[in-house]
Amino acid sequence: MTLAFVLLFAGCLQQPSAPGAGNEPPAAGSANFQRCVSQCGTGNAGNGTLCMDGCRVQEAADTKSTSLCDSLVNQANRPSCYGTVAKAAGDLSICDAFSNATQKSYCVSVFGAPGTG
Repeated sequence: MTLAFVLLFAGCLQQPSAPGAGNEPPAAGSANFQRCVSQCGTGNAGNGTLCMDGCRVQEAADTKSTSLCDSLVNQANRPSCYGTVAKAAGDLSICDAFSNATQKSYCVSVFGAPGTG
């Protein structure tokens, strides 16, 4: 699962796609979110659902809001998204949203993981 979560951000690390590649940024979201989504086109590594979910996780952390975590296509990554938001907000209680002990534990482990935040 860790590998999948790391790969979520793959699309946001790619070079921008060529103009007219058929990937219009969403009408809402930060400029960084729009740029990230615009890079999720075919032909870029990490394209498609994985890339889009990575953009959602990054925007959720940037805005310190779990609303985009709830819209992930791969719901298995929801606890890690919540943990990322919790870490960014400095609020471990965000992980209390999970009644499932395994999901809550994973959220807490992401909050406590070393790295940025």
